[in-house]
Amino acid sequence: MYKAFFVSLPVKDLEKSKEFFSKLGFSFEPIYTYANALCMVIGKNCYVMLINEPVFNKIVVKEICDPFTFKESYVSISVSSKAEVDNYIKKATKLGATEHQHLLDKNDYSFMYVKGFSDLDGHLWMISFFQ
Repeated sequence: MYKAFFVSLPVKDLEKSKEFFSKLGFSFEPIYTYANALCMVIGKNCYVMLINEPVFNKIVVKEICDPFTFKESYVSISVSSKAEVDNYIKKATKLGATEHQHLLDKNDYSFMYVKGFSDLDGHLWMISFFQ
């Protein structure tokens, strides 16, 4: 049986989000992409759907929270090295994201090195390297 994992996030501007995440190195799956949503590939059978807010509001009954103000969730991606973690954060902030300093009490643990950023819509992303 074919299984896939999707996380859906509301975004204000699909084109800006596509440009931001493309420049971070992500690609998009055209099969699941349409006029009001982009399907960003995270890994094999693992995707983030970036859906414009008006459509997201029709899909989900609850109000959309302001992720710049409220805790919503975070998307965590593991990478191959500490340098790659630092590179993601550096690239993301150059593209308009904000480094998120308070995800954890420190960045380096005996088993994991982690940093985070808030994307253009305020969604939290955690980039980690498991040592």
